[in-house]
Amino acid sequence: MPPIEHIKISDLYQDWFLDYASYVILERAIPSLYDGLKPVQRRVMHSLWELLRTAAIIK
Repeated sequence: MPPIEHIKISDLYQDWFLDYASYVILERAIPSLYDGLKPVQRRVMHSLWELLRTAAIIK
């Protein structure tokens, strides 16, 4: 059985925070070069398009 490695909790949180911060910057905060939208803005636009499309079908 391998020996147990002791790691400080503060070190774990530091690593996790840096990983999450990098993810947020790369995946959520920077607009896409393809359409200039952030992922949240793209979801809102898609929801509005779906809403208008279904409203046009119902009329």
